[in-house]
Amino acid sequence: MIISKALALALALAPALLAAAATTASPFRGPVNHHAHDANASAPAPARTVYQFANGTWVENIAVRPNGNLLVTLLAPHPDLYEINPSADPASATLVRRFAGYENLLGVAEARPDVFALVAANSSVRGSHAVWTADFNGGEASGPEVAKAADVPEAVLLNGLAALPGGAAVLVSDTWQGNVRRVGLRDGKVDVVLEDAATMAPPPNASALGINGVRFSEADGFLYYVNSYKQLVARVEVDEASGEAVGPFEVLVSGVFGDDFALGRGGGVAYVAEGWREDVLRVELRASGEKEVVVGGLHETTVAGATSAAWGRRKGVDEGVLYVTTCGAQEVPVNGTYTEGGKIVAVDVGS
Repeated sequence: MIISKALALALALAPALLAAAATTASPFRGPVNHHAHDANASAPAPARTVYQFANGTWVENIAVRPNGNLLVTLLAPHPDLYEINPSADPASATLVRRFAGYENLLGVAEARPDVFALVAANSSVRGSHAVWTADFNGGEASGPEVAKAADVPEAVLLNGLAALPGGAAVLVSDTWQGNVRRVGLRDGKVDVVLEDAATMAPPPNASALGINGVRFSEADGFLYYVNSYKQLVARVEVDEASGEAVGPFEVLVSGVFGDDFALGRGGGVAYVAEGWREDVLRVELRASGEKEVVVGGLHETTVAGATSAAWGRRKGVDEGVLYVTTCGAQEVPVNGTYTEGGKIVAVDVGS
């Protein structure tokens, strides 16, 4: 979620932050290679809209099923989980489940083959967060088996979600508490396992979001995460069973005003959705920290209000395609006036 998402959850933000985000003089706009403003920058990656929802729809997060279909969560106007076949022409969105009793869906991730965990929240009732699962292994005709894994009443704003190896648990960020919880999908046990003020915390007055998107890399055992307020990408090595830190918290790159993101397939790179900058940023996670916009940019609508990203899974078809979700710039309109329905955009970045 981007910083202004708290407004969509009926939580007030400081007006100064909103005003700052609407101007190019904003302190959130660090030095980045924007192709839209730099004649020497790389050309934008090819992009096409896969599916666009009606105006007023906020597409929050995305995961990809083994069959290549896209699962997307809606923050607004309803707490809906949709499935989209990206190869269909024209594509259509099939409602998988509307989560009655909640107002918003947030993070989603595959916990084990074709079983997905997701965050549901009721913004009008504090302490109503929960983690649910949707199991598609029963067959396409019957639809997924949906069940609540755990209530998380102590949470303030659960947001990003990442699966730990083995499928027994997920890690979930709390954007306003500045921590990460381990949620057991089988036993329902919930524990705060990661907390680091330097890299995870929001500002003291909770006027902006701290830790946001999270991704676990099985290649190196690190949890990677974005802090929107602090404009950084960080990581910590964690125990694959407990989710607890087994190494130091490290800042990898600064000047990244991110929401959620996808890790590059080869490691060492992240593709970060920068909702308030209307772009997706390719970030080198190694020593150089080089940043380059691969699609979108200020005053553009290609990925207006980008919220998250995930890789295609169809071998030889879309493995190099990054599917990007958007909120349609609903909180920070493009050029101060333009909004649209949230959408899913296929961006051919190659790797």
